[in-house]
Amino acid sequence: MKIAFFGDSYTQGTPYPTDYEKIWPNIIANHYGAEADNQYVAGGSNQAILRNFCRYFQTQTCDLAIIMWSHWSRNEIHIDEKVIQIQPASQSFKLGFVENYYKNRNEDVDWLDFLDKIWICENICPTKIIQGCCFALEKDFQKPNSWFDNNMHDLAMKKTPCGHPHLSEHKSIARKFINHIDKNNLL
Repeated sequence: MKIAFFGDSYTQGTPYPTDYEKIWPNIIANHYGAEADNQYVAGGSNQAILRNFCRYFQTQTCDLAIIMWSHWSRNEIHIDEKVIQIQPASQSFKLGFVENYYKNRNEDVDWLDFLDKIWICENICPTKIIQGCCFALEKDFQKPNSWFDNNMHDLAMKKTPCGHPHLSEHKSIARKFINHIDKNNLL
């Protein structure tokens, strides 16, 4: 049995190693006696997560896919043949660049694009699927039946200096997923 995980650094388990048995994806997989196939994109935009998801299913399969989307306003830009992830308050660019980028964005289009990604995955995934978001969503929408209502940022009461769940929080995050999987009879 194999569970594939898609997401950003929260799915990666940052700052802990991805193969560390005590991060939430590995705890879930171990609980079910499954292989954890962690397909994270560190710092990844939702475009990168969707791209990873589509490419994965072109050549591989799994018994359950878990997608934890990043914040809906996280984007990517293309500069000099490079794909660079960008989000509000990012400090990876020259002063003023991020503010100008988001000042000129149409947030309604970004939100609808986020909803399209959820719809695409829900409707093309060849296996059972859970979707959720690592961050609280400020807007409401018609969630798929398998939607994971908890967000990682709020589930992690104790955080590392980089803002990710402290190792002590991974077990409780995994428990929430296991309850959701069992309640919805997904494995």
